[in-house]
Amino acid sequence: MVSSIAADVAAVDAFWADTPKSLSGPPPEFGPSTFNRRDQYEQEAKWPIADSIGIVRSAHLRIVVRPGLAIGPSISVIFNRQAIARVDFVPGNECESNPLWAADLGLPPRVCGPHFHSWEHNRSQILATGDWELQCRLPLTVQIRRFEQAFAWLAAEMNLVLTPDQRAFDVPPQLL
Repeated sequence: MVSSIAADVAAVDAFWADTPKSLSGPPPEFGPSTFNRRDQYEQEAKWPIADSIGIVRSAHLRIVVRPGLAIGPSISVIFNRQAIARVDFVPGNECESNPLWAADLGLPPRVCGPHFHSWEHNRSQILATGDWELQCRLPLTVQIRRFEQAFAWLAAEMNLVLTPDQRAFDVPPQLL
C-alpha cells in the first residue's frame, strides 16, 4: 500500500509534469489575508490553475505582498493546500541558510536576496519527512529582479502558458 505522503508527492509530480497548464479566469484582485504584522494585514491574490485539458482542480498561484516589504511579493504555487514552489523577493542583504542536506543537491550554504524554493530541490525531503516545508532555496539570476520577470519565469518553470493579458499582470503599486 502506498503511503499517503507518497501518494501526495506523486500527485504533485503529475501536476508539475502536466503540460501545458494555464491560468483560469481574469487576473485576481488583491485583498487582505488572515496574516498580519504590526497590525497591518498582508495583501494576497489567488489565481486558479487549469490543467492541460482545461480543468481547474486544486492548484493556484498565491501572490502575497507583506507589509513593510517594498521590494516585491512572493509567488507561491499551491497544490491541494500545500506550497510546492515559491519565489521570494527579499532585499539583497537579507540572507538565509540552506539546510545541510542542500549541499548534496549542489545548492549554496547561504542564499542572499531574491530566491526560489523549487519542487525539484525540496521533493525528496518532503517525501522522507512528511513535512511540507520548502527548506531549500536557490538564488534567482540577476536578470530576475522585478515581479513581472519572476511571474513569467515561474510560469516557464512549471509549464504554465500565459496569455498576453496575463503577462501584463502586475501588483498594484499602492500595495508595494
